[in-house]
Amino acid sequence: MKKIFLLSLLFSWSLLFAFKVQGQVIAGGYFHSIAICSNNSVNTWGYNDYGQLGNGTTNNTIVPGANLITSDAIAVSAGKYQSLVLKSDGTVWSWGFNMGGELGNGNNSSSVLPVQVVGLNGVKKLSTFTLHTLALKSDSSVWAWGVNVDGELGNGTTINSNVPTQVSLSNKAIGIAAAYLHSLAVNQDRTVSTWGWNYYGQLGDNSTTDRHTPVNIIGLNGVKAVAGGSNHSLALRTDGTVWSWGRNQCGQLGDASTLDKHTPVQVQGLTNVIAIASGGSHCLALRNDSTVWTWGNNNEGQLGSSFSIMSTFPVHVSGLDHIVAIAGSANHSLALKSDGTLWVWGENTFGQLGLGDTLNRMVPTQVNSLCTILSVPTKDKEEMSVLIYPNPVTSILTVSTEGEKIKELSVINVLGEEVLKETLAENTARIDVSSLAKGMYFIQVQTEKGVSIKKLIKE
Repeated sequence: MKKIFLLSLLFSWSLLFAFKVQGQVIAGGYFHSIAICSNNSVNTWGYNDYGQLGNGTTNNTIVPGANLITSDAIAVSAGKYQSLVLKSDGTVWSWGFNMGGELGNGNNSSSVLPVQVVGLNGVKKLSTFTLHTLALKSDSSVWAWGVNVDGELGNGTTINSNVPTQVSLSNKAIGIAAAYLHSLAVNQDRTVSTWGWNYYGQLGDNSTTDRHTPVNIIGLNGVKAVAGGSNHSLALRTDGTVWSWGRNQCGQLGDASTLDKHTPVQVQGLTNVIAIASGGSHCLALRNDSTVWTWGNNNEGQLGSSFSIMSTFPVHVSGLDHIVAIAGSANHSLALKSDGTLWVWGENTFGQLGLGDTLNRMVPTQVNSLCTILSVPTKDKEEMSVLIYPNPVTSILTVSTEGEKIKELSVINVLGEEVLKETLAENTARIDVSSLAKGMYFIQVQTEKGVSIKKLIKE
């Protein structure tokens, strides 16, 4: 009976998470913004000279308006002059500027209406920043397209591509982030790979050498998310701390200095973080108490701190609570509340704040002429709470959690038999699995907050 129960549990778990897709429901481009409504349609607003609003025109709009992706959007991303959406069927659609192949549709003609990115399906995450895009597929491979002048596509060349090409990663990826002229990926073992332009040390490999294929950052582990700005990078670790590297002229590294760093340094005074985002030269962090913190450049009020002075360390954005998602752009910021309302601040030259005018805002202001935005979970326990690495494993397996202690850990084979069990009272455990036969197993981890199950491959 126990075997039947375990098999049933594991089968149900595999069905639940096999097609799991996580996405950003709000995004900011250089001078435009995009959001997914609760009915999975898309709203866009702001600068539109290249058709990046996707509404069939090149007219700017200072209030949110609907475009032609109308029923099945689950994630959005915004670049310099282009926008992209991930549909529920795993396909990607794009519109706007396309001189460098940014739309990924096989040509270099800009489009004022959505076009499909060719040859790409099974996508679960999407990231663009300026003129190139990264897509993470369900098989853990990463694909890139667009401008490639400094190797930001990670395929060993500096040739632009108007169709997706696979990034030459040696590891399976679980996270991605496109930046100005460089790219980042979180590997399955929770390390970070980077590639592209490196003049300011934004690749974090203790050099200023450009990389046309991914390199691993030494000494940075336990990472669950990455973000990139104009010439800097961020990483969020599982312990809730944030690390940064690259250019620091405006204090965007948050280490209380303005000195560039070629290796990761910790953002000062910031703990219990669950999400990060980056603008051009400013950064945002969402803590587990639903508060937002910002640092870096503030020339347009993008820090939301009611003054225009840059900050070399995180400052609390007052007046915001119950925040579940954040996004950064060149010089404006966005935050989504749990009630589906969107709050914005920073530059508004082209109406990118969606407030019906072109006046900058130095404090968060609600976008009123907007649909209720698609809800997002405040915390995804299966993805964020319990981590196992390396996976595949040969001998020692590390199991860690974000705060809650592990009470009991069991290894279960495909027949539903419990082959290893540990009783614990700690956040991180190192388990010797060298005696197990090669094959697939499941790790059942019981914490103070519930039970989580992960798939494990023993080599």
